[in-house]
Amino acid sequence: MGNFHFKQAGVFHLQKLQYLVREITGLRYKLNDHESLSSLIEQVVNMSDERVNEEFALFYDNCWPCTQEYISSELLVK
Repeated sequence: MGNFHFKQAGVFHLQKLQYLVREITGLRYKLNDHESLSSLIEQVVNMSDERVNEEFALFYDNCWPCTQEYISSELLVK
């Protein structure tokens, strides 16, 4: 299981992603729980909403390289 390491801007965009997903799907995710956070990212990757996709790109760009690698290898591959 990988670890998430975020820059401050990444946390900001992650919170915006959480809000957008809740607004669209009604689902809630805990950002302090690894499994819940992984589920949120998996949900986001499978959504076709343009706002969500743009926010995910901003979030991803503001993650540390180790977190980007984990997201790419473990969560985007599924």
